[in-house]
Amino acid sequence: MTELGKTGHRCRFLIVTQPRSGSYHLASLLGSAPDVTCLGEIYKPDRVELPADLGAAMGIAPSEPAKRDADVEAYLGRLLALCDTPVFGFKEFPSRLRDTGIGASTLRSRRWQKIFLMRNPLRKYLSLHRARETGSFTKRSGDTRPQDNAVIRFDPAQFEAMLAQDRFFRDSFRQMQERRPKRVTSVDYRELNDPAVLARLLDYISSEGDAAALSSSYFRQNTIPLDDSFENFAEMRRYMQDHGHAALLEDAAHPNA
Repeated sequence: MTELGKTGHRCRFLIVTQPRSGSYHLASLLGSAPDVTCLGEIYKPDRVELPADLGAAMGIAPSEPAKRDADVEAYLGRLLALCDTPVFGFKEFPSRLRDTGIGASTLRSRRWQKIFLMRNPLRKYLSLHRARETGSFTKRSGDTRPQDNAVIRFDPAQFEAMLAQDRFFRDSFRQMQERRPKRVTSVDYRELNDPAVLARLLDYISSEGDAAALSSSYFRQNTIPLDDSFENFAEMRRYMQDHGHAALLEDAAHPNA
């Protein structure tokens, strides 16, 4: 088994994220730096998500997750060995890192820099339910599609479940940052196109890339105002105000949230 800390990379980093937080966009931005390899969700349960050339070099097809899961640490070790850029990273959900057992070697390891990606929970709720209803989870072109701005109905119970997950995620970040402040940082969704923020992240992962030259192959799906995104917006607004979530609602109304 490969020891994940004994590779020749200048830096290894992990984007710790939740669904609908813009993590594909962030991974694409960082991965566009010439000295960075940044992969996607390498432990998707039903699919092996790798670039075609890397999948071929690994000898594993997209339809063979069981082959990958036979030894998750060896799988990551092989990826590290095949990717010869000075900086290597990938993105994953905390639940998958826990369920696969790879979290001990990555999320909880001092050898990996961690970037926690945050987003307003109401915006995550909206994006997740729109994606589930339309079947459209990512966007790879700048063209406007009907499903991008599909209107959904607000459900208080579903939102509270999302909010509880968000609170746990943020608490986990704070606890980790308190223990290892030099190994854990965060970035918010609305900052992902800010050159100063991207420059900070490149420095954090020891990349020599130019923040102004970064690009992404992913595009924002929802572009309409928040109050046009819910069919029962007035009901949602009353619920948020009556249950102590007025600040979250105000923050979610920001056009870049």
